[in-house]
Amino acid sequence: CVPFFVPLYYRKGSVGALLWFMDGGKSAVITDRDLGWFVRWDKPSDKVDGGSVLLDAVGGYYDKDSSLSPQYLLYAGFNDVLYSYNGGVAEMQADALPNGITVMSEGNRLRIVRGTKPVLAGEVYDYTDENSAMAKLSFSSRTGIFKGKFNLYYDFVKGGRLIHKAVSVPFAGILTQTRADIFADYPSGQGYYLVPENDPDLKPLRIKWSYPIWMDDMP
Repeated sequence: CVPFFVPLYYRKGSVGALLWFMDGGKSAVITDRDLGWFVRWDKPSDKVDGGSVLLDAVGGYYDKDSSLSPQYLLYAGFNDVLYSYNGGVAEMQADALPNGITVMSEGNRLRIVRGTKPVLAGEVYDYTDENSAMAKLSFSSRTGIFKGKFNLYYDFVKGGRLIHKAVSVPFAGILTQTRADIFADYPSGQGYYLVPENDPDLKPLRIKWSYPIWMDDMP
């Protein structure tokens, strides 16, 4: 059992937990969740995005000597961050979110299927291509960390003209072939992507909202 604590936000906040390393050379990391003990993350409540949350540690082990799966699928969780423009706000085009983009393994490398830019079909944009999000991905076979970026799209009418706005968002995650038994059914790789807040009242704070991204073996 290892105590974990890091002061944050100019020492006005922190993240802390007791982390348990399971027996064996290739260990999974968990909290004592059965007793209700999780990772506590505190940010000063006087901040717009301040508060206190309890997080689970879905810990695992990446074995660089194990073979990768032949193919993975990349998914991004839904987000409800609006895009503000002079005259209103626009919702994200959910159909363009990564929803099972093929990622192929070639030896110890991963390669994502090539993206196709959305095209205007009549009066709307077509997001039916597998990778219309134009997702790009890199992978470290030494650490198991994958990262990249993809586009969020916002379509709205301004001044009688259809505006097609693309916002590039970064993501990162890690593959863990070995996970604690309680997380055995979780995806092979998990991480996050960051959406910038552009509300004029909040933009000076440079907030980036975090949402889940994951990669799982293709069935």
